[in-house]
Amino acid sequence: MNENEYMNENEYWIKFWRTVAAFLILFTGIVGGCTVHQNEVKKDLIASGKDPIAVTCAIDGMGESRQITCFNAINKFDIK
Repeated sequence: MNENEYMNENEYWIKFWRTVAAFLILFTGIVGGCTVHQNEVKKDLIASGKDPIAVTCAIDGMGESRQITCFNAINKFDIK
């Protein structure tokens, strides 16, 4: 076999790390875009007069860091 028919090791790693970098850039863009969209939706809902705590609980969910705040909001405003 001719040596030119196969890519050498340096070419392989360059292509590999280019692919990894492209994936990371794409992933960061998607996550960042979703975060910006969620923040815009929350801002619009709060500006229209909705309760900020209820909006945050509805959009961000019940993760560990917000669980107590959301339960307090549900009990305070009797949200069902």
